[in-house]
Amino acid sequence: MPTTNDNGIEILRTTIGDDGSLVVDNRIEDIKAGQAAPDNTATPSTRFRAGNVIVRGNRIRNCDYSAVRGNSASNIQITGNSISDVREVALYSEFFVEGAVIANNIA
Repeated sequence: MPTTNDNGIEILRTTIGDDGSLVVDNRIEDIKAGQAAPDNTATPSTRFRAGNVIVRGNRIRNCDYSAVRGNSASNIQITGNSISDVREVALYSEFFVEGAVIANNIA
């Protein structure tokens, strides 16, 4: 994905549960704070209530907020991503999370 705006890649569910999506080997850049995700942020890669998601090997650059956010996303794996020029916390997992792995990222 050469260039995105607003929220970039989102995986959104109405209820907390298993999802199994993969966000792998993308280039995500120039994410602006124009449109809000369910948690009122504009983030290039957001998981909201989606469990068992893998975010790996992505190049994320120039974000108004965080690069990867797992909101109520249990068993999320955020590994091997390259992140630069973000204006909030680069990677995090929050709210009702069990088993999150955030490792081997460069930020």
